[in-house]
Amino acid sequence: MDKSGIMLHTKNEETTVDWNKDIQNTISQIITELVTNAIRYSHGNLFSVTFSQKKNQYLITVHDNGIGFDKNISYKNSFGLSGIKKRIDYLDGNVSFDNDNGAKIDISIPIVKGD
Repeated sequence: MDKSGIMLHTKNEETTVDWNKDIQNTISQIITELVTNAIRYSHGNLFSVTFSQKKNQYLITVHDNGIGFDKNISYKNSFGLSGIKKRIDYLDGNVSFDNDNGAKIDISIPIVKGD
């Protein structure tokens, strides 16, 4: 991401190797959308993605060091964020959009037996 000036860090990416392919593809699309949003809106220079798996959940935390989310704007009013919410809902997962020294997105997706 040299052109954008944003450094991308991933942690525990190798844990996703055994994840269901549909979930991998959906998470990839979501991360692409979030990186695009960070480049356009965050005014930050660091973007991190942490992957983990606990008990019966896939967990992804995405964080940037930019200006965070506008508290006056709901994800429902944002085409990109509402699309992320719909993708996670389709997988029966949960997503939260928070401010924590930048934008922070926590995603959890249930592990279905056979995944």
